[in-house]
Amino acid sequence: MTSISKTPVYLWAQRREKRRGMNWFYVLALVYKIDLTDLNFTPSKECLDIKFFSKGDLLKEKDNISSNILPLVDIFNPEDFK
Repeated sequence: MTSISKTPVYLWAQRREKRRGMNWFYVLALVYKIDLTDLNFTPSKECLDIKFFSKGDLLKEKDNISSNILPLVDIFNPEDFK
């Protein structure tokens, strides 16, 4: 059975300006710990890719990560998910 933490492990907000036809808006990211019993599942249509990564992988790909997720590079600590 899959379980999801009751509270987020990380959260952050970013203000965006002059995008999507709006003067400004906020993006809120919430990161939860998810424990999977197995990896036998079918991703939804919205899923473009699923990957597992280390802190080192995040640091190497920093220039290729969406600005919405970029704060995760600085705060991610694998110990937070044990």
